[in-house]
Amino acid sequence: MKNLLNKAWEWFKSTSFRTKLGIFAGLVFVVMYLRNLIKGRNYTPPITKEFPFGSIVQPRQVMRNDTLGLGHYGASRDGGIRSHAGIDIEVYKSQPIYAPFNGTVTRKYFAYPNNKKYLGLEMISEVGEFKIKIMYCVPTDAKIGSYVKKGEMIGYAQAISEKYSTLMTDHLHVELYQYGNRMDPTTHIQLVKG
Repeated sequence: MKNLLNKAWEWFKSTSFRTKLGIFAGLVFVVMYLRNLIKGRNYTPPITKEFPFGSIVQPRQVMRNDTLGLGHYGASRDGGIRSHAGIDIEVYKSQPIYAPFNGTVTRKYFAYPNNKKYLGLEMISEVGEFKIKIMYCVPTDAKIGSYVKKGEMIGYAQAISEKYSTLMTDHLHVELYQYGNRMDPTTHIQLVKG
């Protein structure tokens, strides 16, 4: 084994700079790929220019937990047919919504294609590492396409209980993506259990 490692090292030393650079880039790719596979409770968010995130609602962010469902990432939906793609943060109707990081509010959209009442917004972080989708909120029209700072008001909450049931706690549905990959938002957004 030692002989094989020595031969590999000799080969590596004799290669061109371009080849060494390609090998290094490949190793970085493998590490990033493995990091994206290993997401969950043991995932430690990287320290970036964009971390930590600020609060989306104030004074505290509470995880939805009512008789109609749990608000954590991966919770069962539709009788186990699918998993919850984000987290649910409790709100009250017209509660202000704040930017969790510096970035651009890229668009508003309809949370349901056949129902124009319930809206959402999408925001991309300053460096472009993160994208967040916040549903059941009305974006401030003046902010669409604009750069905003962390903590700046970007919209206000809607009452989703009016669509489903008064048994459902009004909430925001929040999805987070890092480099285009969906991830558990609680790795960057601090919540308390309701």
